[in-house]
Amino acid sequence: MGSKRKNDITYENYVIATKKDDEIKIINETANLYRSLIIVCMLMVLLILLSSIDINSKSIKVDIRGLNMISLYIIISIILFESRKRTAQYIDKRIKLICRDK
Repeated sequence: MGSKRKNDITYENYVIATKKDDEIKIINETANLYRSLIIVCMLMVLLILLSSIDINSKSIKVDIRGLNMISLYIIISIILFESRKRTAQYIDKRIKLICRDK
């Protein structure tokens, strides 16, 4: 396993913090739920996009619908990764505050 940084949150800190602050667990579960729903939507968009590709043709032709789907897929991906990062930072701050005060 890699070396730990000084400010890493350990699982023990997470357990201690969730015992003192139930909202951490709720925020984490809600973020996971929304992330799962977004991933399902992304897979549906990908399936629609892949179904519009003609396998027998020698060149891939993407119409305006396909370009819209690709754009939507990229935008959703960016939002997904950014929200994950922001939520993790927020939860880390809450855990650090609680563990600092113990």
